[in-house]
Amino acid sequence: MRNEAPIGFASGRLSSFAFLACIGFCLAQPARAQQDVPSDKEVVELSKRRAVAECKDAIFKKDCRKAEAQTMQAANEIDKIFPLALKEGKAIVAIATLDIGYKYPDAPSWENNRADHVTDTGTSVAVELGTTVEWRNIAQSDKKLIVGDGRAFTNVGGSGFLLELPGKGPVKYQVYVIDPGTYRLSRITHPMPRSTLPVADGTASVDKSYVGSIDLTETIFNETKFESQWFNEQWSTRPPYQECAAVHVTAGCVELRWVYGEEYISREAGYYDVSVAVPTPGLNVDIGISGEFASFSVRAGEAIVIDGFFPQPPNTSFSTADCEKADAKSMVCDIEAVDLLYLPASAEVLHGHDYSAIGMPRFNQILRKAQLRPLDIKARPVSKSGLGTIYQLATN
Repeated sequence: MRNEAPIGFASGRLSSFAFLACIGFCLAQPARAQQDVPSDKEVVELSKRRAVAECKDAIFKKDCRKAEAQTMQAANEIDKIFPLALKEGKAIVAIATLDIGYKYPDAPSWENNRADHVTDTGTSVAVELGTTVEWRNIAQSDKKLIVGDGRAFTNVGGSGFLLELPGKGPVKYQVYVIDPGTYRLSRITHPMPRSTLPVADGTASVDKSYVGSIDLTETIFNETKFESQWFNEQWSTRPPYQECAAVHVTAGCVELRWVYGEEYISREAGYYDVSVAVPTPGLNVDIGISGEFASFSVRAGEAIVIDGFFPQPPNTSFSTADCEKADAKSMVCDIEAVDLLYLPASAEVLHGHDYSAIGMPRFNQILRKAQLRPLDIKARPVSKSGLGTIYQLATN
């Protein structure tokens, strides 16, 4: 049997590569050696049958079945994009990235962090949820793919992912439609809450190093805390209602009257916990990698699976002597080394799901033929972490 796992994708009213929303699915059907692409009518019928099966235990079955059927039909619309992309000379790349939910299964979200009680784990989640990893086409600098949570096509345009697929362990996959060519790992960005600019010791302009540079820019992050505040009693007005105006001994109420403008205490006076916005200083970090860390090549009409890298900040080494203030709120520093977590991909894991079961038979056919394309890695392995091997690009 094929594994059961979630898949997220960008969907919507389609004109070539336009999508409007991200939706979740479950995969639970066995694979077949050959998949026939169903007609739109067959997809509609399949979506109805799946909706009935998925919603048999739902409390609101009608709403559930409607949502399931719409999800299946939306998936079918997106499914048509992939063969069209290959026909038009594009390439499809499934790249491994960090599954943050695996690393922090019970961690708080960034929005729920409290400024007066924030754990180190919470800080790490905030950093990694805001992290991006950029791969740029070496021949066309405007062509790139950007890996990261929240970097869906619907949010960021052509550099974003179309699908997010389940993996194994700390790895999940994001799927991109890109132009053919060679792509180099070129940039890392991430937020750094509760941090300040270092003191720059350098006086001369920073020279461009082999490894790259790091830009640090001051910003304000919005966090919240809860505190008790005193509130006076609060009065509200009831909506108009009818009450009995005359009662007969045997007949009961024989006359009604409307009551207007009646006030009542809707909240007693006392102390209540309220959320208070807390502006918290921090940094936006932008790491430009000019050296050869890793790269891959893909030809027109190909579908490939590749390994990925992801930072575990702080992941750069630099000296404040190699920094200069760009302005009052930003600084640029020469990098001595940059470290990234290596995330090995597996084509077999991706082949282990039947995407036709959720309305994507065309994508299923394409992905089943996709093979692992080894990266050309120039960085060197330097250490091990609980999630995998750390690779480093350094000046020496």
